[in-house]
Amino acid sequence: MVAHVTIAGVVLILAFAVVSGVLARDVGDSLSARAFERLASVTAAGLAPAVDTDPTRPPTATGDLGRQVAGVLDAGPVAAVSVRDASGRVLWSVRAEMIGRVTPLPADARRALDTGSVVTVGHPGTAVHVAHAGIRDVHGTPVLLDLAGNRDDVRPFARQAWLALAPAALIALLLLVLVQLPLTWRLAARVRRRQDDDQALLRTVLAAPDAERRRLAGELHDSVLPVLSGVAMELDAARLRAGPGAESEARLPPMAATAVRQAIDELRALVSHPGAAPEPLPDLADRLRSLAAEQQDAGLQVSVRTSGISGLPDTVTGLLYRAAREALRNAATHSQATSAEVTVSRDGRTVTLVVDDDGCGFDAQRLAERRREGHVGLDTLGDVVVHAGGTLTANSSPGQGTRLVVTVPVDVPVGAQP
Repeated sequence: MVAHVTIAGVVLILAFAVVSGVLARDVGDSLSARAFERLASVTAAGLAPAVDTDPTRPPTATGDLGRQVAGVLDAGPVAAVSVRDASGRVLWSVRAEMIGRVTPLPADARRALDTGSVVTVGHPGTAVHVAHAGIRDVHGTPVLLDLAGNRDDVRPFARQAWLALAPAALIALLLLVLVQLPLTWRLAARVRRRQDDDQALLRTVLAAPDAERRRLAGELHDSVLPVLSGVAMELDAARLRAGPGAESEARLPPMAATAVRQAIDELRALVSHPGAAPEPLPDLADRLRSLAAEQQDAGLQVSVRTSGISGLPDTVTGLLYRAAREALRNAATHSQATSAEVTVSRDGRTVTLVVDDDGCGFDAQRLAERRREGHVGLDTLGDVVVHAGGTLTANSSPGQGTRLVVTVPVDVPVGAQP
């Protein structure tokens, strides 16, 4: 930042120097033209008494004019002098070959002759100043005195004008740049400190979830896992104590024990790797078949049929797997179902999961009772599905089994969690 400001200041100073030089040249040109005009007026007044245009006078009679013009030329900056009459004929000139030539008078020269004034004419692209002075010769005849000067004489005027304007402005610009340098240096240091603080804050924010996960992992290891392990052992003991005539009651402990052990395995994975990034989920069909095998060990026969669901995003796979697991758990635990069928199919950008079971079913009253008892798994799953842009419907009646239908888009919105 400091280097950029310094470079910008130097460029500004150089640009001002160039622009002021151009302006000074123009000012000097204007000053030089006015100065030459005043010089032409004084010179014309001094030469007029020596101008005699009487044609009867011999050529040598103009010697006085020649001597005076020679003095003017020697003094400078006038470089050439000539005298013309109203017709434009050259009556006298420092260049003898020009005498007698006739050139029509331009408008500026005609105005100077008619008004007896001095008119300075600039010629762009040339190095000459020209002044036309209207005077009267010794006989009172109006004549035109032409004077030419070298435009190179503008340089002193331009230099003087630039020296009068530029130094103060250049010094002011230089002081401005010098004053800005320490301010810019402090501002750059402040920006660097702010960037360092932002980086430190970002590292702290990124590290906070890891620390929180490690804290939760410790709490789960010390509290939840031992309790679940104890529940699993109690369920195993209950299954062993069940008599031969308690077939339906004996089927529940293995199912519950399987579910508890699965929860224990998942919690141990979290405890072992609390900060690890989640691995890509297996294929949905494989996960559903694995879930069916687990339910079969618990006494629920599950068949799985899939169509066109390979390559689904992990978010969709996780959401459909969670829905199937919740439906099968409800079928085994609450509906006493003995068989269930899981169907997953894809239609364009939509995936549909259908779970049918042969359990006892439920009605609206029974569903309300289960909600009051704290069984809100189906409601929670419905909220997740809706948040993902899908729909969940459950159709059931007492003694008719249950059908759960979940439909989700392939492009699940960002932030939807399975």
